[in-house]
Amino acid sequence: MMLTTTTTTHGKRQSSLHKDIYAGIVTSLYFFNETLLLVGHGPYLKIYNVHTGALLVCEHALPANRIHRIVPVEKESTETCKYYSIYGSKTMRLIHVTATSENQASISLGHAYQFADWIMDMCWLDSGEHLHIIKSKYINL
Repeated sequence: MMLTTTTTTHGKRQSSLHKDIYAGIVTSLYFFNETLLLVGHGPYLKIYNVHTGALLVCEHALPANRIHRIVPVEKESTETCKYYSIYGSKTMRLIHVTATSENQASISLGHAYQFADWIMDMCWLDSGEHLHIIKSKYINL
């Protein structure tokens, strides 16, 4: 936790605690190329340089959910710009990853979609035209 103290315009001091690290387990991995690795670390999507170990970017991609899988979208992907869908629990989000060099990358977060059931798996069909999602259904015994 990190304590942040600010002073208001009226001279009063305000303090607040902010979470500065996530200590959970890595739940998904996917190579962008031979140098860059996408990592689902709880709700955070991170990109590392595998040769140096440097963290290049970190985005809070699935609030309140762990990223269970990173699925590539082949449509409109190039060597430097690639699209992925990530999911965890009942949430799926489309993302766009751009790598301008081995030490510089960015993540653009698309819309997050909520489903009524847990997402068990997903895959893109027809070169990224259609998304197939396997969901669970709750059974009351």
